[in-house]
Amino acid sequence: MPLVVLPSPYRELTRPLLRYIDRVEQTADQDIGYCFSAEVRAKRWWHHLLHNQSSLLLKATLLFKEGVIVTNVPYHVKS
Repeated sequence: MPLVVLPSPYRELTRPLLRYIDRVEQTADQDIGYCFSAEVRAKRWWHHLLHNQSSLLLKATLLFKEGVIVTNVPYHVKS
C-alpha cells in the first residue's frame, strides 16, 4: 500500500484529507479506506495537551465518514 502525502497549505489538516477521500471514493472500487494517525505519548501530562490536538481533530472529522477506518498509532517520546 503506498503512502500518500497530501500538500496542505497553512498546515490545514481536515479539508485536504476530506477532498482526497472523496476523490478516492469516486475512482476506487474498494469499500473501506484507512487513515493512520501518529499520536504522541509523552511523560508529562501537559505535553499531551500540546501535541495531540491534530490527532483528535482527525478522529472527530472522520468519525461519521462512512467507509473510513481511523487508526491511532502511539509514538512514545522521551523527554
